[in-house]
Amino acid sequence: MVDHPTLLTGAAFAGNLRGPVILRRTDREFIPAILTGLKTAGGRTGLAQTVVDTRDENNVLKLFQPVHQIMHVALVQSFCDTIGFPRLDPSKIESAGLVIRRISKDSPGVMERWSKSGDQVVGWVACVNDDLDPDPARRRRRVTSGNAAIDERLVLPASPYDAFTESTSVLFPAPPEVCAAAKATVLYGLVPVTSNEKSEVPPKTAFDPAIISQHLPWFLLPGKSRSIPRANATLTAGDASNTSLTPVITALRQLSVELDAFGTSAESQGLFQTLNQLPVKDAGGKQLSGLGDFLKSATAILAGRSGGSVVMPAQWPDVDAGTGAAIAAAAQRALEGRLGTMLSGEGRYEDAALQYRMRAFVRVKRADGCPPSLVWSDYSEHFTIAAWYESSGLPPVKIQLPLIDGAFLKKLKPNVAFAMPEDLFNTLQKDPKSSVKGEDSAGGGVGLGLMWLCSFNIPIITLCAFIVLNIFLSLFDIFFQWMLFIKICIPIPVPTPAKKS
Repeated sequence: MVDHPTLLTGAAFAGNLRGPVILRRTDREFIPAILTGLKTAGGRTGLAQTVVDTRDENNVLKLFQPVHQIMHVALVQSFCDTIGFPRLDPSKIESAGLVIRRISKDSPGVMERWSKSGDQVVGWVACVNDDLDPDPARRRRRVTSGNAAIDERLVLPASPYDAFTESTSVLFPAPPEVCAAAKATVLYGLVPVTSNEKSEVPPKTAFDPAIISQHLPWFLLPGKSRSIPRANATLTAGDASNTSLTPVITALRQLSVELDAFGTSAESQGLFQTLNQLPVKDAGGKQLSGLGDFLKSATAILAGRSGGSVVMPAQWPDVDAGTGAAIAAAAQRALEGRLGTMLSGEGRYEDAALQYRMRAFVRVKRADGCPPSLVWSDYSEHFTIAAWYESSGLPPVKIQLPLIDGAFLKKLKPNVAFAMPEDLFNTLQKDPKSSVKGEDSAGGGVGLGLMWLCSFNIPIITLCAFIVLNIFLSLFDIFFQWMLFIKICIPIPVPTPAKKS
């Protein structure tokens, strides 16, 4: 076992890097190619030429995702911190891994870790102790008196990160023959630059109350005009097309859809009850209803085009400063609650503008039987992760489209089937011209309550989609003038079929 310090650095063939070396690979069998390259001096020189060097406009290193047809591999080597710096025996490595940490947006000097608490994915959590073991079960126990009752009364040192587990990816020691040929104990692993994990902690959403006040419909703000279009009139869904009501209908939609003022959640009910404290009255001063009830009815009839009628008040109710502040506060809670139901947790790498750094670790077995020693490498250079839609500079993926030839197309048989309920099938059978005019037309259903199975050929679907795409690109080009750089068509030589003798 090891009874002296151990060092972990980048692979030596890439220079004097204290952090992991990151290779950019576009070949299919990149792991066997890397291991083969490590065996010879020429191979290691070739590997050095694949060290990632793509940078963004801010000269920050940029890594790409597998969707770009690029894979990234991290390489480190471990050796003994003693005379001659001999390489570490791979059998002495208990475990090894990589961590990718994000540079905090609020505190650039602090690194954030993608973390779990128990079985729950928490997301990015700041931690000021860069050398803390990713696994809480392996961390050194905090100071204790040895007596639980006494510990409860003592202020003992602890880390805010004690409850979290950091996400890691595995580093693998290169095979013995590779390490022997390279004269180094090399460890390698894929750099995880994509993940489908999302934080399971509800995202925190907080709006500035001043912005909420400016965003509310005018009739809910103090000091604004109290006049209302079509005052005292009895309106039905047919009146919704009256242009004088357009601002009112827009406000009704905002209250219903954006603020969910008529919903069932506690926040929605709070806003509704706050609005309902204001009375709406007719020309004679008689109260028609609370403002909340009136807005709910008006929304259903004017915005939702439902049946019935609604009587417009003589004017909007007066809103003083205190009431306006109460409405704004209730609207803020409703909007934050509404947003909370629509926002999923934060993705691990969803912001392409943020920067990351990578670090490797090994746990080395000890000769005295104590738990393995945790050895860290230095951090890699800062890097960003390209968004999926960015270009990597590699040739595009080629998709072969079928020939537009009648005889050839007849040979293509359906290879995918869509199962449709009868009501959807009937809808698709309606006359398109009548549907555009808003007229109903009979469908082709037989009324048996059956499912319909409609089969198509995927290449034909692709061809149709390609034709429609080109039509719309041509139309959009009128406004954006983008055809020159979003569509590039060049001829390629096709072998001439040999003539039959």
